[in-house]
Amino acid sequence: MNILHLAAHMGDGAGKAIGGLAILGNKSGKDTHRILLLDEPRKTNHINRCCAAGIEVLPRDSAEFAINEADVVVLSWWGSPTMDMFLREFPNIPCRVMLWTHKNGFYDPPLSDALVRSCDRLLVTSPLTLENPVWSDGTLVYGFGDFAPEKIPPKTDYSLNSDSFVIGYVGMPSYKRFSHNALDYMSKTISMIPDAVFILSGEYSDEFKSDITLTGVEDKVKLLGWTNDVLGLLRTFDVFGYLLRSDSSATTENSVLEAMAAGLPVVMARKPVGKYLIGDGAGFLADSPEEYANNLLRLYESEDLRRSVGQVARKHILVSCNASDNLNRFNEACLKVVEKQKYIHKFGGF
Repeated sequence: MNILHLAAHMGDGAGKAIGGLAILGNKSGKDTHRILLLDEPRKTNHINRCCAAGIEVLPRDSAEFAINEADVVVLSWWGSPTMDMFLREFPNIPCRVMLWTHKNGFYDPPLSDALVRSCDRLLVTSPLTLENPVWSDGTLVYGFGDFAPEKIPPKTDYSLNSDSFVIGYVGMPSYKRFSHNALDYMSKTISMIPDAVFILSGEYSDEFKSDITLTGVEDKVKLLGWTNDVLGLLRTFDVFGYLLRSDSSATTENSVLEAMAAGLPVVMARKPVGKYLIGDGAGFLADSPEEYANNLLRLYESEDLRRSVGQVARKHILVSCNASDNLNRFNEACLKVVEKQKYIHKFGGF
């Protein structure tokens, strides 16, 4: 099959999801994956990786030619205005279209039922999306690309440093990701565990940095900024703590998967997707600052618990995050779509 991935860009998690799947698909030798980008690239790391693997990455002005050639067009959607505008002006070319939503659809940006109905099949990146009866016949294709958890070296030493208990996070330390009372959770933890130190890596917001100072926890909550050595940083953490906001549109959450693959015990917010990521015994879920801090306290007080939870977390990811199985589900969805005749799609009603 000739598969065309159509996306606004390939930055951050979207690039990992789209590029990794395309690379795996091309390696199979059965299909040809190409990627068409609507925006000028600002980050090129995933694009460079795709090009090195023989994946053709096309500019927007190739859209009509590429859509006409494709057996299946895969629309990667996450609420980008660029994508929405393109769909409203979609070329009058007969084609088959699968919608791959990289947002759970329940929160901003909401997934439009009209958009889903305008496509031939729905792919989702979280089981949460399937809870909507209208979307329940979608196919689960996670956004972890060619993630290979077995290649991540597992943590072996679960003893604590003499002067700190490191609660780490890698992602985006800002209120775009964190709950607005995230610092209440951290402050409660610090009050119960004086040795606790939060190490937060990633592109942080000035607002969040300012609130850390206003809360008076700047000595205990450290913002590292961006790192190119995520796996090396994970090895310095004792646990992974994630205070995802309950109204987040998040789905796969690759940073959590990587932490679990590294053998780290995870404590994260239950809603909206924590319950789908943390398997039995593979970590702890929390709905309040007290529950969050108490779970961390249990881990702080027991090296055996840190080890057992971390090892269960790794085993859970090795089983549940199999990139080949994920690709097979994608391919099966494509095969069902190509059974249909191509027709002209209209996306103006969303």
